[in-house]
Amino acid sequence: MKKPHIILLFSDTGGGHRSVAEAIKEAIELKYPGQADIEMIDFIKVVGRTPLNKIPDLYPWMVRVPKAWELGFKITDSKTRAKLFQSSYSLYSKRSLKNFIRNHPCDLFVSTHFGSNAFLDYLSPRGPKMISVVTDLISAHSIWYDSRLDLCIVPSKAVYRSAKIAGLKKRQLKIIGLPISSKFADEKYSKAELKNKLNWPVNLPAILIMGGGFGHGPLEKIVDDIAKSSPKASLAVITGRNNKLKEALSKKNWPIQVNVYSFTKQIPQMMRCSDILITKAGSITLAEAFSASLPVILYDFLPGQEEGNVIYLVDNNAGVFAPNSSQIVSVVHNWLKNPQKLKRIANASFRLSQAKAADDTAEIIAKKINL
Repeated sequence: MKKPHIILLFSDTGGGHRSVAEAIKEAIELKYPGQADIEMIDFIKVVGRTPLNKIPDLYPWMVRVPKAWELGFKITDSKTRAKLFQSSYSLYSKRSLKNFIRNHPCDLFVSTHFGSNAFLDYLSPRGPKMISVVTDLISAHSIWYDSRLDLCIVPSKAVYRSAKIAGLKKRQLKIIGLPISSKFADEKYSKAELKNKLNWPVNLPAILIMGGGFGHGPLEKIVDDIAKSSPKASLAVITGRNNKLKEALSKKNWPIQVNVYSFTKQIPQMMRCSDILITKAGSITLAEAFSASLPVILYDFLPGQEEGNVIYLVDNNAGVFAPNSSQIVSVVHNWLKNPQKLKRIANASFRLSQAKAADDTAEIIAKKINL
């Protein structure tokens, strides 16, 4: 008997779309081993005509101009404008979209990127359906919500409300959470054991510093200022694909232990054994931090898209917003000197966890393809 074939559509415009697709794939394979063929495709690179197929490569530069990003986000964030934007992309890529659908037969499309709604213009009523998994925690753009979706899985009540306003029906919506890898909730090893495996000091608190998949933000100054303030802690810095930053940090001499990593698959283990996370307000990073019970210091956010995440974190006492390095240093020392306070923030962070989201999404997909 032929296995059902699922195509996961994502794009590397930021690390979150791929991460969610990988988490869904992992959950299906764990819950239904060998029962479905799953294919992950960066559809913008495959389907998009030039220059659209260059967007994943240009993304790191696009987000470095936050005012322009905010303007673009807010100008297009309405049902009418989002539809116009989507239709323009669909029309421009019409031939390649049709060719892709014809050459990639499947039983279900699962999308973790709003751009793949363009496929809905060319899917046959008798062909595969599409499920969309929204990857923005609080402030999701209207372009996510297409009335032709079979189902739209959303991470929060805030996104559910915006989807209803955009015209999606109750039957098309499910609040599940943001799917993340089960590794972020894996308690197989203790903090001390994980630190030992990573060659981190076992007897010191660990501060994890991240700037997203592309190492955005003033990470070098943040690391410099924290290290020079000599907290009784070790630092771990993830520079993502920013090799220039990794090289610069690796050459420095620090008064405390600082471990520098580029793009790494060990983030779940690092989060599990860290005591404080310093990062930008990306939705997936926050979902992962909540699952790992991490107190969070946010130093930056993408206007429009991520500002709701900052409010959500602070209102739920799971962390603080500290937009400059002197504030970050102050918070770090305050938390380290007050372990009970740090524990309360860690507990508040864990209360926001949606650790079952990937499993629940896998179950929904399994029902759709009759596993």
